[in-house]
This record gives sequence, structure tokens and C-alpha cells, in this order.
Amino acid sequence: MINENDIILLDDFTNEMIKILQEKLKKYGNAWKTTDLGILKYKLDNQVNKCHVYRPTKSDAKRKCLHIAIYSFFLYNRLAYGKIKL
Repeated sequence: MINENDIILLDDFTNEMIKILQEKLKKYGNAWKTTDLGILKYKLDNQVNKCHVYRPTKSDAKRKCLHIAIYSFFLYNRLAYGKIKL
């Protein structure tokens, strides 16, 4: 069962994710809503690979985790609410 501390940590993670998402939206707008799913998956895979290949600092690794979460959100949103047939 998820406890109160886990909820606090998840809230912190979500807030950090939103900050990065807002930064990216200023630069890219809502392009993710129309970008090909294959490209979004490629970008997600690329973020995951960067964590393994480049051995980032702890700070960089945390930021990469947030980017992975954002691309996961993009894909989830498109699959759950988009008019996409697999």
C-alpha cells in the first residue's frame, strides 16, 4: 500500500516534471500531440539510453528520469485519449 511519505515524494516528482514540461512547452508548444508515435517512442528510448551510456551525475540522472516521465506522459496521453488504432 502506498503511504503518506510515498505520496509526498510522488507529489515532488510530479511538480518537478511539470516545471520541465512548462519549459519545453515554451520551446516546442504542443507538437507532441501530433508527432508520430514512433518518433515519441524513439525519443523516450533515447532518454533511457542516455542514463545507461553516459553515466550522468546524480543531478543529471534525476533530470533524465523526469524527461523519461514526460515522454511516457506524451505516449500515454496519445494512446489513452487520442484517436489511435494500434
